Order: sequence, then C-alpha cells, then structure tokens
Amino acid sequence: MYKFGSRSVGHLSTCHHDLQRVLNRVMSWQIMDFKILEGHRSVTRQKDLLEQGLTTVAVSEHNSDPSNAVDVAPYPIDWNDKFRFHILAGLFYAAAKVEDVDIRWGGDWDGDMSQKDHNFIDMPHYELK
Repeated sequence: MYKFGSRSVGHLSTCHHDLQRVLNRVMSWQIMDFKILEGHRSVTRQKDLLEQGLTTVAVSEHNSDPSNAVDVAPYPIDWNDKFRFHILAGLFYAAAKVEDVDIRWGGDWDGDMSQKDHNFIDMPHYELK
C-alpha cells in the first residue's frame, strides 16, 4: 500500500488546500507511488534554483504561502524515466478533474499534449491555474 512518507507529509502541509486534495486523491487511487519533493519555498531558495538554472523565474508559485505549486516525482525516483512522469501527470489531471481544481503541469505548460513547443520542461512541477 502506497502512502506519503513523513517528508512528503511535511511538504504537503505547505500547499494550498486545492493541491492537497489533488495529491491525496492521486495517492488514494493506489496506482503508483510518488514523493512530494517541495511545496512552499523561500525567496532565497528560489533565487538559488534560478542561479543553478533549475528554474527560469525569480518569483514562483512555490513562493506563495500556502504554496500554489508542488513538485512531485514517481517513487522510486529515476529522472531519466520520462514515461513514469507522464503517467503520473495523467493521474494528476484526472484527480484535478474529479476535485474540480484547475492545474498546469511543467511537462506541458500550455496543455497541448506536446513538449516540442516549450523551452523549459519541469516534469515534477504542478501549479494551480
């Protein structure tokens, strides 16, 4: 049985209630395990990520309190297994639909089912629209 670990629970608690509902819905389906990497992040951390080239924005939906964004990854994490990130995205979109929450995925920012039209792909990132 899949369940959130203590770190994931901590990150979940920093997220907007709508994101919490979506994340909990996906976990309740018990289809695949995933880890919550980050919810709220400080402005200092955002700046560090920008300097490292891991984000393209100085201010993020992660910086709001509660966070309007969350980073998640299929568990166990294999950054090269893009297929599992796509499966997880499908689960997130389905859960968001059930919960009546509008989300956007960093793997397909404009939601057109193509990554070819994006300069920056952020597979773990989901945010409220």
